[in-house]
Amino acid sequence: MDTVFFLEKTILINDDSDTSGVFRYEIYKTEFEGLVLAIAYSEKTVMAEGSEVTFWAKAGETTLTNRRDIYGAIEACKAHYRQNYKK
Repeated sequence: MDTVFFLEKTILINDDSDTSGVFRYEIYKTEFEGLVLAIAYSEKTVMAEGSEVTFWAKAGETTLTNRRDIYGAIEACKAHYRQNYKK
């Protein structure tokens, strides 16, 4: 049986003192297991042919343990951000 992941919520996290360092977390669930995974992306900007191009690059992921509570999932994303990316 294939596992299908559904995007439940997208959140943006940013250190108040850093307006350029936005991280996006996508929180995914499965039909039977609930909230299972959050994938982190960081905003990147590169120069291409004289223009700036901004895109999201995968930065990491975290497994969610409280699988029914969206607020717990958001808190897990905040903790993951503080532990791995906050300056």
